[in-house]
Amino acid sequence: MHVFSSRLYSMLRREDGSIAATSGLLMTLMVPTIIAAVDLTNISKTREEVQAHLDGALIAATKFDNLTEANDSGKLHDRGHRFLFNSLRSADIATENAETSFEYDTGANVMRGSVEIVAPTIFTGRILGIDRLVVTSEVVPREKIELEVALSIDVSGSMAWAIDSDTPTTVGSRRIDALQEGVRSLASVFDNNRLVDARISVIPYSSSVNIATTTEVIGGGDAATPADMTTINGIAPDGSAGSNPIWAAERAERSGNGKMQISAKPPKESKKTPLKAVGTPKAPVLPLSDTQAAATYISTVEPEGGTAGHIGAEWAFYSLLPKWQDVWEHPGKAPGELNSATRKVIVIITDGDFTVTQTEGLTIDDAYEAFQNTCKTAREAGIMVYTIGLKVSAMTDAELTRCAGAEDNHFPVGDRTAIADAFTQIAEKATRLRISK
Repeated sequence: MHVFSSRLYSMLRREDGSIAATSGLLMTLMVPTIIAAVDLTNISKTREEVQAHLDGALIAATKFDNLTEANDSGKLHDRGHRFLFNSLRSADIATENAETSFEYDTGANVMRGSVEIVAPTIFTGRILGIDRLVVTSEVVPREKIELEVALSIDVSGSMAWAIDSDTPTTVGSRRIDALQEGVRSLASVFDNNRLVDARISVIPYSSSVNIATTTEVIGGGDAATPADMTTINGIAPDGSAGSNPIWAAERAERSGNGKMQISAKPPKESKKTPLKAVGTPKAPVLPLSDTQAAATYISTVEPEGGTAGHIGAEWAFYSLLPKWQDVWEHPGKAPGELNSATRKVIVIITDGDFTVTQTEGLTIDDAYEAFQNTCKTAREAGIMVYTIGLKVSAMTDAELTRCAGAEDNHFPVGDRTAIADAFTQIAEKATRLRISK
């Protein structure tokens, strides 16, 4: 290293002992390179941001009862242009000399939008002529998105704590209250988009999952039976007395390779779901329902029990599977087919580490392994997985990121506003209509 340094010094050093001139030359060469890198980064970032704003403007421009008439009269273009410019300006993106186009192709039933805009650069973009961006997008306005969302929601005892501390607080200031508000934000995004037909299932989990909303095909095995549950809790899923809550143990089990693995097969095609007298949560699973029913239902859930997030993830997955149609007491149509036009999404929310299992011999490490297998199986089935971690440990944050399959699909949150924003971003990602750029 010393020899190399000496030679480099000798190369740079002039006979009169000065290296200033050579250093100055190097700096002269480096500065334009650095500026070019900054310019290229700004151009790429601007293109990405403008694309998102253009997508939103296209969606806004579709909200006419007669798109052909709105297109011919220019109202469609005016609405798209106005929405886009307001959106860009709110994001501090300059719109001077920007040119837009919004039109509806009646024959192809396609809405097309484009914007030509100048990205902020120092000088490289202008010299090379790459600072003027043309961004395009297309949507099919008359084809509604069929969307199914499963919310796996932590309702353990710690959800009664304040967001900024580990102590219980009053109703309205609890973690569960902020979460309920976030779900209402999610439902609102879906409801305000007439191009989206969304249904939501709610899977409250704490020490287990209450599957009282399933049919008689559930039950049996060596664990507790539904009849055993009558002595555990006399509170019905609807709040009345005399019903039989049914709590699930893990369906995941160790496979031949020694790994924890879940089965997507419903009970009638494989082993029945083992049951256990757990006691929490009292709130049962809500199968796929309309968005307002789900938002109303989540507002009734109360925190109690430990944290078995792996069981919550299992039943969120099951709530979206068409083969489980006969298991759920569906208030409406059955889940759509996998890898079809129906978009399927799982959102998993927790505020802490997993603390409990329900199958004898299973450890917490096994629970996390089963959790990851559920997430992986869901993603491989074409289901988008998003995770929200409310002030979780570094370990659980890593588990949630891995479950989501990408950092962009995991939302670490620490306050009420961030929780609502996470749900809104997930809703917007799930309903994005762009089909080309």
